[in-house]
Amino acid sequence: MNITLPEPLETTLTPAQAALHLGIGLYTSGEVTLGQAAEVAHLNQTQFLHELGRRKIPMNYSVKDFAQDLITIEEYAPRGAGGAGELSGVRRHRTTSHAFDMNATSQKD
Repeated sequence: MNITLPEPLETTLTPAQAALHLGIGLYTSGEVTLGQAAEVAHLNQTQFLHELGRRKIPMNYSVKDFAQDLITIEEYAPRGAGGAGELSGVRRHRTTSHAFDMNATSQKD
C-alpha cells in the first residue's frame, strides 16, 4: 500500500514518522491491536509502548482485559500448597474504577 501525502507533509515527515503516526492513530481508534500498531510503525511492542507513554497516550486495557489476564496467570501459575493454580499473596478484589493510569509509576523523560 502506498499513501500519498500532501506536499507540505512530504517535506516535513520522514517515512518512519508517517508510519509511527499511522500506527498510533490506528491504535488509539481501536482499529488494531498493540502488536499490529507496532508493526505498522516498524517498532517492537516495547518501543511502541514507550512512544505511547512519551505522548501520554493511555493503553487500551480494560477491566475485562485485566480479569482475563488474572485467569491466564492462574492457569499458568505453578501449582503449590495453596491449591491448583492459586497464586500465593495475590488477593482478589472487585475493581471499582474503570480507568487505569498506566503511566502512574513511569519516570519522567
